[in-house]
Amino acid sequence: MTDTKHKLQALVTTTPEAGDKSLLLQSVALLETLLSKIHTLQEENEDLKKVQRAQQDGEPPYGEVVLELESTRRRLEEAGREAEGLRAECGRRADRIAALEREGEARTEATAMQGKVEGVLQRQVTELRTKLDSSMEGRLAESEMCDEAVVKALRMENHLTEMESKVN
Repeated sequence: MTDTKHKLQALVTTTPEAGDKSLLLQSVALLETLLSKIHTLQEENEDLKKVQRAQQDGEPPYGEVVLELESTRRRLEEAGREAEGLRAECGRRADRIAALEREGEARTEATAMQGKVEGVLQRQVTELRTKLDSSMEGRLAESEMCDEAVVKALRMENHLTEMESKVN
């Protein structure tokens, strides 16, 4: 029993989300209730066995004891059904906890994948900005060269016009 409690405490401390811890604690409470009920019923069962032995040893049956025995037997059966229900509930909660853990792992993987994709996209954006900056610098340099060529052509044209006027 103490080993089970230690394992449950370890589960509670390693469980990351509050909802998961709540499910674990509820499961523990249900289990403790069940164990308490079983213990009580075992004590009653022992009392009834003592009464049955006394009857078998030749002591006269007591109506009250027989009624109590029957009542206890019914409570024991009811507790058994309740115990089965609680076991099923514990199983469902354990399944829910496992599903939540898998969901958490999937989220972690998705976050990691998203980080990788964002890193790749950031590198691509950086490369494209570098290419754009380089293209802009090239266009500006080419534009300056064209401007210089036009100015040079105008000078030559003016010079040519001056020369033609001197020749005429």
